[in-house]
Amino acid sequence: MTDLEDGDIKMQFDFRQVYSTLLEDWLQISPTKVVGGEFEKLALVSSR
Repeated sequence: MTDLEDGDIKMQFDFRQVYSTLLEDWLQISPTKVVGGEFEKLALVSSR
């Protein structure tokens, strides 16, 4: 591991993106008030 940020693994995504995706896609509720804004959704599960 040589590609580090201050000795730590670099952040790949913001957990607010994960929460936004789960709230909107799985629970069908608006995530805006819960996460404090709008964040890009992630493709957590793909359909085949």
